[in-house]
Amino acid sequence: MNFINNFVTLTQQNDAEKPSLFPFPFSMHFVFVCISVLFFIYRFSVQKRPYQLIMAVAIFVSMGVWISDNRTLYYAIGAIELVLVLSAIVSSFVFKVKKTEEVSENSDDDNNDDSDNDDSSDGNDDDEDEDEMTASNAANTVNNILNN
Repeated sequence: MNFINNFVTLTQQNDAEKPSLFPFPFSMHFVFVCISVLFFIYRFSVQKRPYQLIMAVAIFVSMGVWISDNRTLYYAIGAIELVLVLSAIVSSFVFKVKKTEEVSENSDDDNNDDSDNDDSSDGNDDDEDEDEMTASNAANTVNNILNN
C-alpha cells in the first residue's frame, strides 16, 4: 500500500512541476502507454510481425520525457522515436506475410521446378539451381517462422 501512495504522490508532483509539457498529465500518459504496450505485445505474440514489437518499444520510450527538463534529453528521445517509427514503417513493408495458399503453391512449384531441372546435363545449371533452391528454402523458412 505504501508503494502505491508513493507512486500517486510522485505523479502528482510531476503534474505540478510540468503542467505544460503535454496536454494531459503524467498519470494519463502512463495509462495510455501501459495499454498500448500491452496491446502491441499481445498482437506481436499472435501475429509475429516485428513492427508491432518496435512500436511497443517506441511507445515505452516516450515515457522518458518525464525524467528531466533537459532539452538534450527531449531531442535524444525525439531522435530515438524517429528512428524507431521509421524502422517500424520499413519493417512493415519488408516483412509482409504471404498468404498460406501462396506459400504452399510456391513451395509446390519450387519442388516441381527442381525435379524438372535435375534432368539437365549442364553442371553449371545445376549449381545455379542449387543456389536458387537454397534461396527459396531460406525464404520459405523465414515465412514459416513469421507465420508461426
